[in-house]
Amino acid sequence: MEDEPTPTVPLPVEEEGSNEQAYIHATRTMFQALNKYLRGELNLTLEDYLLLERMNRVATQKYNEMADYAEGLGTFIAIMQAKYDSLRPYLDQIDEIDARVTQLEQVVNLLNDYTKRLEQRFKSLQYTCKAS
Repeated sequence: MEDEPTPTVPLPVEEEGSNEQAYIHATRTMFQALNKYLRGELNLTLEDYLLLERMNRVATQKYNEMADYAEGLGTFIAIMQAKYDSLRPYLDQIDEIDARVTQLEQVVNLLNDYTKRLEQRFKSLQYTCKAS
C-alpha cells in the first residue's frame, strides 16, 4: 500500500463556474480518499488471508506429524502383539505349572496334617506303653 499524502488544494475563490470547480475538486478528493480507504481494506483482507494460509500450513504440518506418530504407534502395537503371540505358549505353560504347584501345595498341606496327627498318635502310644 502506498501512503501518499492526499493533496489538499485550497478551493478557488468564488468566480463564475467556481461552484462547478469546487464540486469537481470535492468529488476528486472524495474519490482519492475512497480509493485510499478501499486499498487499505483490501490490503487488510489480503493480510488476513495470508495469515490464514500460514496458519493452515502450520496446522497441516502438525496433523501430518500426528499422523506419522499414530502410524508409528500402530507399527509398535503390531510388533508388541507379535511378541505377545510368540510368548503365549510359554505363558500358558507358566499358568499350567502354577496350577500344578497350587495342587501340590494342597497335597503337601494334607500330608503335613496327616504327619502331625500320626506323630501325636505315636507319642500317645509311646506314653501309653511307658505308663504300662
